Amino acid sequence: GRLTGEPLGDYLDEVGPLVARFSRLIEPYVHAFLAEALPHRGLVRVLDVGCGSGGYLAHCARLNPEARGVGLEKDPSVVAFARENLEAWGLQERVRILGGDFQQSPAELARDFDVILFCNALYYFPLEERAGLLGRLREHLAPGGRLILVCQFLGHGKDVFAANLGAATCSMRGCWPLPDLDDTRQQLAEAGFDVVRVERLSPGSTFYGLVARTAAHRVTS
Repeated sequence: GRLTGEPLGDYLDEVGPLVARFSRLIEPYVHAFLAEALPHRGLVRVLDVGCGSGGYLAHCARLNPEARGVGLEKDPSVVAFARENLEAWGLQERVRILGGDFQQSPAELARDFDVILFCNALYYFPLEERAGLLGRLREHLAPGGRLILVCQFLGHGKDVFAANLGAATCSMRGCWPLPDLDDTRQQLAEAGFDVVRVERLSPGSTFYGLVARTAAHRVTS
């Protein structure tokens, strides 16, 4: 009914912990991508915006023993879930979770991160706000830092999972349509990034990972 004009479902806040747990199912598809995109030695400061379970931060910490991480999550129940996970994984001394909304730029959020993770979160922001959002992410990167963006993109009729997820995001209050890959690359450019790597993370799907660097620090993929 929502797809034909009925009011959008208002239950996003209720399903936060479930979404965080479900998202762990796709972590294996992302781990190899992170392993190639993240430095494996030296101090690396990682920010995960919308960190969910904390699983990606944990993977970064395991890849690089010197990495330090901060996760930002606005759902209090998911914050608690992530903190429990990190304690169970023995990573609470290297990774901390902050409760807050990135749109409101929490005062304790630094602006010198080497890597920002932004995974499975772009469709929580309206289309017209996405370029500005990416620009604000860039403001929290140190010179030469990189943004690692992972998302399910529009399938344009060629990806059944994308079609199902898109139907859900379009019928839920607080979510918006899945992003288009080409549009996202253009928005990254508008925000001052160079996209240096694009990789399909699951065969035959429109689930992609992108690595972007600030335009002043161009590298080749």
